[in-house]
Amino acid sequence: MAGFPIGAQAGLDELTTDPHPLLARLRRSEPVSWLPVLSGWLVTSYAVADRVMRDPVTFTVDDPRFSTARVVGTSMLSTDGAEHARHRGPFARVFRPADVHARFAATVDTRIRDLIDAMTPDGAGDLRAAFWLVDLLESAGYAGMRHFDFKPPRTEDFAGVWASAAGCMRNYLALKQKAAAFRGDPEVQAALKASRLDQLAQTTLAEGEKLADLLADRSAFEDFDIETAAKRGMAFEHLDQLAMDHLLGIR
Repeated sequence: MAGFPIGAQAGLDELTTDPHPLLARLRRSEPVSWLPVLSGWLVTSYAVADRVMRDPVTFTVDDPRFSTARVVGTSMLSTDGAEHARHRGPFARVFRPADVHARFAATVDTRIRDLIDAMTPDGAGDLRAAFWLVDLLESAGYAGMRHFDFKPPRTEDFAGVWASAAGCMRNYLALKQKAAAFRGDPEVQAALKASRLDQLAQTTLAEGEKLADLLADRSAFEDFDIETAAKRGMAFEHLDQLAMDHLLGIR
């Protein structure tokens, strides 16, 4: 659709990985834009969005093409006006701040105090979790700053605090080497595929696929065999042990 050059150039990768620069450009130059990749309109201006939300005659969600209604049926998400209010009414009040505070404040406060009391203030960390974090950052193409941070023991003086900061970075670099060796291990690569973690990088919609194609694929919902899917193991334990072998220098 002509007249929306920014929206026309938008891609799924940009929308799913880091959409904020695109949304800023749209908000500045095309607050209402047609995005072919979504086959729909995208409103990024608060003022315009407010007008859209308050005008159910011109802009409606009560449309047979609305995918949510096709999956879950009629609800507050797929109705307007009085019918929307009827569906929303029974749920709205209990989610208002005053009601939420009255029901949960004491419980949350008690739980927080219990968690704080259970903490051991010894500056210790979880080495396995640290390894997986470093592996994620280094293998996923993260380009931002990297550092570890933990609270050093209270017995340390100011110099000891700086020593802990230097140690954190030293530990990061050491785990970075371990993670590189881990990823370079052929058995690890096979284990990653066996656990299907490589599939996490795949988008829900394949290249060139539209939402309509996904909705038409009965194997994605109507004919999905949940019993067969439930029998598949994820093979995480073997992968985790391989990580520990690399971490401990066994491999």
